[in-house]
Amino acid sequence: MPAGFDWDGLARGAEVLVFYMALRQLDKVVARLLAAGRRPDEPVAIVSRASTPRQSVLESTLGAIVADVAVHPMEPPAMLVVGGVVALRRQLSWWTPE
Repeated sequence: MPAGFDWDGLARGAEVLVFYMALRQLDKVVARLLAAGRRPDEPVAIVSRASTPRQSVLESTLGAIVADVAVHPMEPPAMLVVGGVVALRRQLSWWTPE
């Protein structure tokens, strides 16, 4: 992660955050967001291999996602989605792999 990055500004700057290719740095990203004031109970999702037949989604909370990924490994490429929008996934389920 780049030195001097404004994690506080990022954490406060938007209700929804999306990180692409964050799996290798997941523990650091989560720690920085929590330290910057995001809530541990905030919904998150990791979407792996989006829009392919191998797509998978892991829903969790910001405080639990690192442990959950240790139990349910996700494969890159993946996106980390942080925020209340995660709760809309089931309503918006526009595509599900077979």
